Amino acid sequence: SGGVGGLALPLPPQHDQRRCRADVAVDRMLNDVVHRPESHEALYVALRRHTEALSLRNAATALFSLAHLEAEVSVSATGAPSRHNTSPFVDNEGHGGPRAAAASRRLPHTTPQAVAAERGLASRLQRLLVAGDELPPRTYSDLMSALAKMAQREPFNILVDPLCERAADVASSFRSRDAATVLWGIASLDLTERQ
Repeated sequence: SGGVGGLALPLPPQHDQRRCRADVAVDRMLNDVVHRPESHEALYVALRRHTEALSLRNAATALFSLAHLEAEVSVSATGAPSRHNTSPFVDNEGHGGPRAAAASRRLPHTTPQAVAAERGLASRLQRLLVAGDELPPRTYSDLMSALAKMAQREPFNILVDPLCERAADVASSFRSRDAATVLWGIASLDLTERQ
């Protein structure tokens, strides 16, 4: 709302509509930036620049993208062809050699920049999950799947409890697939002993 001389006056409806459209446009832009980046490095650059501006939807998309990138790294390290593999360590047929094995030992998420970007993302996601922002039920199952694929590694292990709590809150609205994915994630992460 606007103000004149210390008085709060309501803004005209057109102003609220423009602000809403601008917020939606920014949300879409941020989602596009973190959705399926070309590399870990591209995602980490986007996270360093935009982490605090990410909505829960954007942060979830960034985590999905990271899980996807890590799956591609593990596939390329085994020598199997990867859709986006442009590594100099893999030949034209998608076969890895000794250089591929050496490259796989230097995981992208172990650099100081990567650690900082991932900590920022995990912290932002945790705050947004605890704050109670709403997401479609499928997103909770997708988040659980992403965490399970990354084997609950640091710093994302802080997301398990708030994610399980939120998933339990919306469990009655899960489709069968979503419920199965959440249960698979819990089993994969060996969370059966947790309360």
